[in-house]
Amino acid sequence: LAQRDAEVSQLREALQIAQADHATVVRHCEEVRAELLGAVEQQQQESDKVLRQKEKEIDSLKEALAVLQKETDKSSKKIEKKLTDNVAHVEKLKDQLKEVVQEKVSLTNST
Repeated sequence: LAQRDAEVSQLREALQIAQADHATVVRHCEEVRAELLGAVEQQQQESDKVLRQKEKEIDSLKEALAVLQKETDKSSKKIEKKLTDNVAHVEKLKDQLKEVVQEKVSLTNST
């Protein structure tokens, strides 16, 4: 019986040590988990910040592109108008040249 009591006592002591070890391991795991969660949260915040910055950059670039497109459209319209005016002027000059040539022919034939 005394031997059984000694065995029970040893088993209880071993159980207490195992429970203490288990509690230590659980605490360590919880600490690691908390650190990892903190790191994940920090990384998420940094990612969100970078995302907001990139979205702002995209918006700025879109605005700049819109301005450039407007300027390009205005320039294209000005160039198109100048081209149309120049074509009309060339046609007018052609007509004048024809008239001058006809007058010359008429004058040459008259003499």
